[in-house]
Amino acid sequence: MAGPQQQVLPLGQSQVSDIYANWMSMPLMREYYGGSNFFNVGLWAEGTASQAEASLRLMDRLLALLPENPARVLDVACGLGGTTRYLAERLPSASITAVDVNAGPLAAAREAAPGNGFARVNATALAFQPDSFDAIVSVEAAFHFNTRAEFVRQAFRALRPGGRLVLSDMLFGPQIKLWRLGVPVANDVASLEDYAGLYRQAGFEIVELADVAAESWQVFVPAMRSYVAAKRAAGELAAMLAGAVDNLMTADLAHYAVLAARKP
Repeated sequence: MAGPQQQVLPLGQSQVSDIYANWMSMPLMREYYGGSNFFNVGLWAEGTASQAEASLRLMDRLLALLPENPARVLDVACGLGGTTRYLAERLPSASITAVDVNAGPLAAAREAAPGNGFARVNATALAFQPDSFDAIVSVEAAFHFNTRAEFVRQAFRALRPGGRLVLSDMLFGPQIKLWRLGVPVANDVASLEDYAGLYRQAGFEIVELADVAAESWQVFVPAMRSYVAAKRAAGELAAMLAGAVDNLMTADLAHYAVLAARKP
C-alpha cells in the first residue's frame, strides 16, 4: 500500500537565497555559463553557440524594452553581477544601482561590475525614496520573492512617472516539483492574464507581455540536462546533485514571461 504523498514546502527567504548563492557560485555552474556571471535560462535562436550567448540575447531583449536614455536604473536580485555589468556597458550615461538579499553574490557583483552602486536589500522592501528610478530591471527572480505582488508594489513606488519595470519571470504549472522550495504559493498564477493583473492592480500599464518559453526554457532544459549528464558520466558530479537538477528540469513551466510595465 502506497504511503501518503510527501509535500514539498517552501523554504524561508534567507534559505532560498543561500541555496541560490551556493548554486550560482559552484564551479560547475560558472563553467556552464562561461564565466559570464549570468544565471538565467537565456533566449536561444538557431546558431546560438553557448549559454553565455543565450543569456546575452535575453538581456538584449529586455534592454529594448527600457525607456529611452534612462538616467537611473535599479537592478533587483543582481546575483553575480552579469546583468549589472551588461547594463553599465550598454547604458554608460546611466547611474546603475544593484541590489541583492545575499551578501555572497553581492561581493561577486561588485567585482564583476565595479563603479556601480550596490546594496544588500530585499526586493519586497526596496529602501529607496519614491520616484527614484527611470527603470527597474529584474531577471528571472520575481517568482522567488515573498511575494511577487509586494515586489511589484514596491517597484511602482520607486519608479518615477513614465518609468518602466522590465523583467523576465517564470510561471509554473501544477507539477512544480522541487521549485516549490523557492516559490511561495502566493506567487502561483493561473494564466498570463492573471499575471498581468498583478501589475495592473499595482497601477502599472502593460507595455509588453510575451511568453518566450519556446525560445528559452524549452531549449535551456535539454542543454542543461546534456551538460549535467556529461559531468555525471565523467565522475565530476554526485548522483544526488544530478538527480536534483533533473527534478528541476522536468518541472512544469507554464510560461516564461518577458514583461515591460509603465508607471503612468
